Amino acid sequence: MSERRKMGLCYNCDEPYVQGHKCARLFYLEVSDYLVEEPSDSDDEEQPAADDTESPKISLAAIAVIRTEDTMQVYVQIGNEQCVALLDSGSTHNFIRGDVARRVGLHFSPCPGAGVIVANGDRVECRGLAHDAGIRIADEVFSVDCYSLPLDKWDMVLGIKFLRTLGPILWDFDDLCMAFTRGGRRVFWRGIGSTRYDVQSTRRLNTISKVPALLNTLLQSFEDVFATPQGLPPVRPCDHRIHLLPNTAPVAVRPYRYL
Repeated sequence: MSERRKMGLCYNCDEPYVQGHKCARLFYLEVSDYLVEEPSDSDDEEQPAADDTESPKISLAAIAVIRTEDTMQVYVQIGNEQCVALLDSGSTHNFIRGDVARRVGLHFSPCPGAGVIVANGDRVECRGLAHDAGIRIADEVFSVDCYSLPLDKWDMVLGIKFLRTLGPILWDFDDLCMAFTRGGRRVFWRGIGSTRYDVQSTRRLNTISKVPALLNTLLQSFEDVFATPQGLPPVRPCDHRIHLLPNTAPVAVRPYRYL
């Protein structure tokens, strides 16, 4: 290729490459097709249809009864039962212990063959999925879907699927508390074992919510700078220009490759 480029020859034939050049010879590319064996009807009957939903995953800390620094425990009210739930950002879905689910009367949809993947790669059998289970944390009421799973310590594990419904969260892992906005109200939760009784985190959340208003005020104060140009810029005391050698002719050449 490099030799042909130096000699100015066409890549496909031995003729010089000039504007409007067309190769005298035609070139063909030989390709081979391969057939993908379609599955038979018997295979379709034996193998269940693929599930597009994400497989539920639970963190190793939640299944091994180890509270890590990225979790927090809160009291959850399910019916007349007060439970302890682990807010776990390492788990994807929500889980409830089987005996707790039976006491509160949750009804589960069967999940034949379904399992929950633990962070270390193990698979735990899932005993069913309960839809729209009503829970209360402090004064906030939620409706969650949760899988029945054999948990040793915690009654529930609320993962990303639940935390995502809270919107932007200000989570203090050191003081075991969190703050968020729900329905236009500031909500402050204190985890089990937390000694914080103030709402400092909520004040910080209020400050964050005021950032767009402060930005709009700043943009309005410099409105002339950010205004859409209406013409050429005015003459400045010191204009910049491109310095050329004396008697330099305008550069007007056809674009060409440098390499």
